Amino acid sequence: MENYNIFLSYFHQEIQTPEIVDFSSLQNIAGENLSIDVSANNSSEDYIWGIQNASSNISDEQKLKTMSEYEDFFISHLIDTDFDESIEPEILVFARRQIAVNKVIFLTWLEQLFWNYQKNELFVVKLIDLFLCFDYEEVQPQASMLAVAFKVIKSHVIQSKNLSLLGHWCNKKALSIIEDFEEPTDPWLQIKYNHLKNVIRKRCTILEK
Repeated sequence: MENYNIFLSYFHQEIQTPEIVDFSSLQNIAGENLSIDVSANNSSEDYIWGIQNASSNISDEQKLKTMSEYEDFFISHLIDTDFDESIEPEILVFARRQIAVNKVIFLTWLEQLFWNYQKNELFVVKLIDLFLCFDYEEVQPQASMLAVAFKVIKSHVIQSKNLSLLGHWCNKKALSIIEDFEEPTDPWLQIKYNHLKNVIRKRCTILEK
């Protein structure tokens, strides 16, 4: 419960807040300068949830295990998030932070969450909403693999959202995925599918010239 409360507290902090070396030492380092470079893009950095680990030897498996302790809270917060708000939602600030300092581990964890909760339509929709907030390169390779998985889920809402994601990327990878789609039978989805496929194909043709 202590770790959960610490994470909840962190989630509501500004991104400039000095980082914490260890969950358990939160109350013992007041005033200590532990800030880190938020522009770092090295996925091997030892960060979990924006918190730098005291040990550089912690394994990826241990990192994922630590993240899984907050699984229920993260999923609940993601599902409750309105990505259409004009103010950037807290969960997006949080995700940007993780992708900046611990990209591979964070995206791997999101992929694991999908496989565990793929039957939860609302969770999958919100996960795609989260990916829609990032450029293609920022969420690879996991997002592309998940886009392939999304397309076989028999949900019109998920299919539509996934098509939006491919349209957002609008590149060769998106084209290869959408061309591998089984054309939707739903009239509205069929229109969206054919429109986006043509748009992406034309853009790829232009970029090749």
